[in-house]
Amino acid sequence: PLHCTSELVTIPTLSGGSRTPVIITFTLTTGSQTLPPSNMLSVIAAYTTSNTGEPRTARTEIPLPLCLFCHVVPPVKNAGYKITLDTNRMPPQLTSLFEDLVAQSPLAHDTTQRSASNNVLSFLYYS
Repeated sequence: PLHCTSELVTIPTLSGGSRTPVIITFTLTTGSQTLPPSNMLSVIAAYTTSNTGEPRTARTEIPLPLCLFCHVVPPVKNAGYKITLDTNRMPPQLTSLFEDLVAQSPLAHDTTQRSASNNVLSFLYYS
C-alpha cells in the first residue's frame, strides 16, 4: 500500500476562523509488495479547543485516484488476473473511461496499438 512521508504533523496554534484553511503538504509513496485494500485515504485531526482545552477529533476520508496505484501498459495476453464485462448494450470504450490513465501511458501516443486493442486495457500495479 501507500505510505505517507510524515504520519504526524504538529501545528502548535491555528489563527483565523473556520473559513481559513490550513494546507499541509505531504507525499505518498508505494510501499510493500501487496495490493492496497482500498483507495481511501483517512485523515484524522486531534486538537484541543482554545477556550476550554477540551480534546476533540475530526476525521475525513478522501478517495485517491487510480493512477497512484497502477498504470496502463500494452495489453497482456497471459495476465495473472482478468476481468471480462459482458453487456446487452453497446459497451463504452475503456480508453474513454480511463482517459486520465491512458493519457499518461505509452498507449497515448501509439495509435496503432490503441486501435488494435480498442476495448482491452491492462493495468500494472506499482509494487
